[in-house]
Amino acid sequence: QLYASCLFLLHALTGNLILNIGPTADGRIIPLMAERLLQIGSWLKINGGAIYASQPWKTKQSENTTDGVLVYYTAKTASDKVKNDIHYKSHVGDGDTATTMNLYAILMSWPEEGKLTLSAPPCSSTTTASLLTAKGLVKLDAICATVMGGRVNTRASDGNGVTITMPSATMALDKARLVPYAFTILMENSI
Repeated sequence: QLYASCLFLLHALTGNLILNIGPTADGRIIPLMAERLLQIGSWLKINGGAIYASQPWKTKQSENTTDGVLVYYTAKTASDKVKNDIHYKSHVGDGDTATTMNLYAILMSWPEEGKLTLSAPPCSSTTTASLLTAKGLVKLDAICATVMGGRVNTRASDGNGVTITMPSATMALDKARLVPYAFTILMENSI
């Protein structure tokens, strides 16, 4: 899990990761290192959209939510398609020339109360949130909200802040086949 944590932190802050994994003198990869590489690969297969061709979000790179979830943000234009990104195949056509930005929130833990309030992302009536899973995007309920003095206040107007209703962690891990290191939410029509 240390390698996976480093991946998300380093990407969010600098975009670089040096694994320092090499073969032994006889050309083998140590099983522990191979396991770590496979874990990172499994995570990237699901969440690569938040990493490949993205950049740290210029407005805010990370935040701690009111319920203690550490979140890192990345962004990329909606038209930046990655060859093996399973999520873009399902909702961005080949001829799409959109120039809007999509915002990704990479959660370092699952929200315990089933609701996640992010104070930084802009929110409007057209903002949508989806959980990236091995089976594709899972649409989540998202409403505009503000955080003031540790309290969450929902609102109908545009502005910064969004509250997202999350599925239960058990359902998400079992049915959506999530990799349990970090979880990614795609927010469209947000920035």
